[in-house]
Amino acid sequence: MRKTMKIMVVVLCIVLCMSVFFACDKTHEHKYALKSDSTNHWYECADDGDVKADSTAPHTDEDRNGKCDVCGHDVIVTNLKGITFAISGQDGTETVSLNGVAVTIQYKNNTFTATIADGKFVTSEIVPLGTYTVSAEGYNNASINITKDGVAGAVVLTKKVTVQESVTIETVQGVPTLVVKGMLPDGVGNIKVHADAEFGGVKHHYFWDNTSTIVGAYEVNVPLTDLPNNNDTPWCWFHVYAYAETAPADDATPLATPELPRGDALNIGDRFDYEDVRYIIQAWNNEGEGLVVQPTAVPKTTVTSIAVDTTGDVPTLVVKGTLAENTACVKLHADGNGAHKYWNNVSTNATAFEFRAPLSDLSVEGTPWFWFHIYVYADENPEELATYASKIDLARENYLEVGAKFDHNGIRYTVQDQNQVCIQPTVIPTTVVTSVAFDVTGDKPLLVVKGTIGDGVKCLKLHANASGNDNTDYHVYGDNVSEKSGEFEIKFDLSQIVANNAWAWFHLYTYDVETPADNENGNTKIDFKREWCDFTDGQSVDFDGIRYTVQKKADSWDLLTIAATPIPTNA
Repeated sequence: MRKTMKIMVVVLCIVLCMSVFFACDKTHEHKYALKSDSTNHWYECADDGDVKADSTAPHTDEDRNGKCDVCGHDVIVTNLKGITFAISGQDGTETVSLNGVAVTIQYKNNTFTATIADGKFVTSEIVPLGTYTVSAEGYNNASINITKDGVAGAVVLTKKVTVQESVTIETVQGVPTLVVKGMLPDGVGNIKVHADAEFGGVKHHYFWDNTSTIVGAYEVNVPLTDLPNNNDTPWCWFHVYAYAETAPADDATPLATPELPRGDALNIGDRFDYEDVRYIIQAWNNEGEGLVVQPTAVPKTTVTSIAVDTTGDVPTLVVKGTLAENTACVKLHADGNGAHKYWNNVSTNATAFEFRAPLSDLSVEGTPWFWFHIYVYADENPEELATYASKIDLARENYLEVGAKFDHNGIRYTVQDQNQVCIQPTVIPTTVVTSVAFDVTGDKPLLVVKGTIGDGVKCLKLHANASGNDNTDYHVYGDNVSEKSGEFEIKFDLSQIVANNAWAWFHLYTYDVETPADNENGNTKIDFKREWCDFTDGQSVDFDGIRYTVQKKADSWDLLTIAATPIPTNA
């Protein structure tokens, strides 16, 4: 019995030891299940709470259905698994490719880098939602917003450009322009240039906007013609207005309003002329650092008198005036019908000019009209037809009367009705015979004389002084019958010459009255020259038994002479 008990005790001990041995040698097998909270999910053993290594990850919702793609947890998406967005560069106004350029996007402590290919930034990492800073070497930073719906738009990185601060006055579109350039300081969204000027007892304000297309830079152009210019000739004081806003209104509150520095390119006393205004750089204060511009009227070359001097041999146009400062040379110029004529300043006064232009210098050929100007030159001795700096038309009003006439050597110089001085040279009309002929087609024998009437002649008569064998002189006349102004036609009745072997000498009488009597003396008596006629010596015409014969020209006798004699019966 005892032996049996001993054996059972031994067996029990052996079994107990073996069970303990096997119990200590066996490893626990975790049974993991997916767990989650509001932000992450992970795998955890339900038996002992062990979390599987590297299993914790934030929720993702690529299909945007409000469920985590891994665990199905209801989530507000805070992360995306990878992003893709288009990205390009901008150099001024030119778009440039960023392919091959390393670009970084950063949000808080999350940084992602990719090399641009096919114009896109692509990463497969889980990316938290938020607004990212996008950067690349040599470019200004940009922002991109990553939302639960993806990336908002494309990104354009602008090339970094450093603009040298400068203040200059340059010609822009033909106008002197204040050009202010620089980089925007940190915290400044935009810049305006401001000027104030006090006149009329009121301070006036003017603003000009930044027009730079370079990110982070400003350029403000101020046409000087925008500055006020009136009788007060005010000083315009310039400032730089800095704003936090990128598009501030003129009345927005600026961050700072420092005076605009004059800079090294501008000097006190510099002058910039445009049309009738001069812009002068003035000193802001004793140090003279700030920029002040004063608009004033430009001193002009001015005409003070215009007249025609008739006291000499030739009527002369005399033009006098004052010279503007720094005027190198002035010339009087006339042009008409392609013709040009110049006269030089004869004044010995350095601040005045005088031109003396003999009207006989004007060509009468083609009877052109000549318009007069003063040409102002930058050169002291310009050639004729040289390019002039400015031109001044001579005003006629208050100086010369329309229709004023000045005669010289058969030429008349007439002031025309123009706003500026305009003179027309023409040949003075004279009484000229253009044709002489016999006419026996009517009931009277006629000597028909035609021609033009001279200047100032209101009436013209053909006069014959006849003398017969009885030595008795008598006078007969023929009147102008032409209806054309400036022309005459006289039909002289030859039968008035008595046929007693009388000779008649012919003259033209001119009158300054329209209806003079035959016996009135004319203003002028013009011998009727044979050279005006196509008659030959001895040429004759017969009428009603009387022969009218052109007499032979004597050596000292060149008047037209006609003899009236009876036709011989045996003729």
